[in-house]
Amino acid sequence: MKNKLTQEEQALHNKLDSVEFNYQDAHWAEMQEMLGKKGFFSKYGTVMKAAAVVVSISSIVYWMAYDEAKLDTAKSPIVEQVKVDENATQNIIKENPTNISTTSDISKEIRVEETPSSVQKTEGASSASPIKKVKSTNNTPADSREENVIATSPEEITVNKKDKPSNITSTPIKLSDLTVSGKVCKGETVAIETNFNTGNDAELLWFVNGSKLASNGTQLKIELTDGKTVVKAKLIHNKKVVDEKETSIFVAQGVEIDFRYNDLTNVFYDFHAELNASPKGLNNYQWIIDKKLSADNGQQITHPFGKKGIYDVTLMHTSEAGCISKTTKPVAIEQDFKFFDNAFSPNGDGMHETFIPKIFTDKSFTDLGADFQMSILDQNGDLIYQTNSVNDPWNGRKNNNGALMPKGTYIWKIKIQSKKGVVKYFTERVKIVGS
Repeated sequence: MKNKLTQEEQALHNKLDSVEFNYQDAHWAEMQEMLGKKGFFSKYGTVMKAAAVVVSISSIVYWMAYDEAKLDTAKSPIVEQVKVDENATQNIIKENPTNISTTSDISKEIRVEETPSSVQKTEGASSASPIKKVKSTNNTPADSREENVIATSPEEITVNKKDKPSNITSTPIKLSDLTVSGKVCKGETVAIETNFNTGNDAELLWFVNGSKLASNGTQLKIELTDGKTVVKAKLIHNKKVVDEKETSIFVAQGVEIDFRYNDLTNVFYDFHAELNASPKGLNNYQWIIDKKLSADNGQQITHPFGKKGIYDVTLMHTSEAGCISKTTKPVAIEQDFKFFDNAFSPNGDGMHETFIPKIFTDKSFTDLGADFQMSILDQNGDLIYQTNSVNDPWNGRKNNNGALMPKGTYIWKIKIQSKKGVVKYFTERVKIVGS
């Protein structure tokens, strides 16, 4: 059974097995010639054996010393990540580990160059690998120094050195564009809004036509006037204006509207008024009478007020842009048709012998050419007299040709109809007095 070799013996054994000797053919021929001579080997055999042993030991010592130098070099400074190309990395040795700071996010390029004058030989070995100078391609002072690094190849290589970032740039503080919502009309209130990407430590200032307003929120509400309104927002951060936005709002000159009215005296339109708006030619006129929207719209309308009184009338106009113009004024309505004839005396004295409401015999009515009908009834509702002409009044007798009716109160009813088909009814009382 073989004896187990120690670690040192095994290393020596391996080195002996790997020893190779370079020789020339001429040297081998010369040795053969010398061996061929009689007595040469007996004379020099011992010397040759000793020389072979010396050569072997020298080779072993050389290779062991070379391996030790490599091992010591690998143990010395801190290894830094070096980028040889985009897909592979290797570790390089730096002499000064105290200034190394690496991260996985930021890298810088360093270039390794061979410095012939710095080539050193390892003590006890035939030669050593050349020492390289590593130059950072980053221009910052901390990385522009040259560093000696042991390299394994004389070619020039480019590497990325990773370093910790000194500053992180934050997102710039910005205002969003101003937006305007609401009707852009005179007298209307609109809202102007903006936003910004920072916390509560920023302040927003608003200016309208150059004047600073008290509001400092992200929304501003203002009432518009005629012409141009300039709104500006300024964002203050750390006592400095970091951004500002501006918008102009144009309000066209509003339509000036007005109206006039005419209290009609026509019997068919008593307690009516004709309303006329200006300017003419505009659409979308509306009327509000006694706080109620009239069903009749347009530039000219006739409205029945129903009774005597003073009424508030408002005229409104809506433009194509949706802007509303208004004007309000009072309208006075009078009672134009009053029936003062409430008694007559058919006694033959020539005074007040007949009855018909005088208003219907007036020229203002007769010129209308309207249909007319009057009926006289007693207190029981029985018909006493009826006529279709304003020229045939009641004379106090039944059917105007019988006996005189007794004194007392009688009821009269009148129906009129205009040429346009408008019908009106009137009812009152009349007394027969005297004898």
